[in-house]
Amino acid sequence: VDYDGDGVLDADEPSVRTDADGSFSLATTQVAPIVVLTDATTIDNSTGNAIGAGIVLKAPAGASVVSPTTTLVANGASEAQVKAALGLSSSVDLNTFNPFAAGADATEALAYEKASVQIFATISAVASAAQGAGVNQAAAQAAAFSALASAVTSAATASTQIDLSDATTVSQVMASTGTSLSDQIDATAFQASSTQVAAAVSNTNTAVAALTSFTSTAAMQTIAVATTTLGEQVKAGVQGVVNNPGSTVQIGLSDANQVASTISSANLAPTDLALSASTILESAQSLVVATVAITDGNPSDSHTLTLGGADAALFTLSGTTLSLKSAPDYEVKASYTISITATDAGNKSYSESFTISVGDVNEAPVLAAPGSKSLTEDAQTSTVSGALSAADPEGASLSYELVNGTLASGSYTLTGTYGTLVLNGA
Repeated sequence: VDYDGDGVLDADEPSVRTDADGSFSLATTQVAPIVVLTDATTIDNSTGNAIGAGIVLKAPAGASVVSPTTTLVANGASEAQVKAALGLSSSVDLNTFNPFAAGADATEALAYEKASVQIFATISAVASAAQGAGVNQAAAQAAAFSALASAVTSAATASTQIDLSDATTVSQVMASTGTSLSDQIDATAFQASSTQVAAAVSNTNTAVAALTSFTSTAAMQTIAVATTTLGEQVKAGVQGVVNNPGSTVQIGLSDANQVASTISSANLAPTDLALSASTILESAQSLVVATVAITDGNPSDSHTLTLGGADAALFTLSGTTLSLKSAPDYEVKASYTISITATDAGNKSYSESFTISVGDVNEAPVLAAPGSKSLTEDAQTSTVSGALSAADPEGASLSYELVNGTLASGSYTLTGTYGTLVLNGA
């Protein structure tokens, strides 16, 4: 919660890391805007891909959802203007609407998500161009969001909608961003890239606009290109011009003929891991625990599995086969905690923690006879004694039975060639 409105987390400002599904709970003592800052581990749940560190999203005080649309509101556009300019339903509350929530209207959710991805793609591309031209990420994103919020406000005021798949619209946002950052960037390189950046954003957002769902592999690949690949290409292209003045900006997505192939080849991160079993009996004849199954949006992807967690040293992974290094013993260790990370050929990964339980087996008691004794040969009388003891691995109480004999008066006597054995019941 940004008490002082500077977008920086201060010691007196409450903060929390979101859950895996993006949900969060914050207690605050002041009415103030909410700021979300991504890091290197932040995952886009719609694709499973990391979206990169340093992305800042904002929402007005009291919001329960933080998104690209609420960030436009936080940058000066009103909620009504954002909805009108982007063609969103007037019934949608941008500060509370969760398109992934159970029961969310499917039509409204799809329109909201497409608008959010298009905003993100536009901001990512324009800010990446500014970064490539020499400004830091925070300043680049702030300027891009401010420029887009201004364009949204102008469109709403004129009772028109803003089309983020229109290259002219993107060019206007680029120009406004460049003006606000003119004293911090290589203006020549930034301006030289404007046409190609606008074309790349237009082509990408056109593909996003054509989506009819967000659940297919093709849809996830489209989102991955819009939220990751586009910005990477733009930043590299502008940096190329900065490093080689006068050269031509190279941005693959600016060529409409390359968009489809870029999307179809987009690498998606693994999204789930599962074990075929999570229990091994302590009496198991094999040390193999389970087979690891990997879910990946790219079904033909290859993966490398690595072990982590508190008990990783006690296991081995051979391909997808998880095994213990030594036989388990329930009485010594009843469960193990490990994590498994699957990394695909494109170096995208997914990790999950698992608990492996050891199944208890009723093991036989162990009977310990007295230690070795010695007698003197040909002695008239020699007496040796000792105690029999037994222990149960599970700690159960034991009963004793004399095989082929009975205890009479609390003892059992057997006379043999070399003397008499006396067994006392006590």
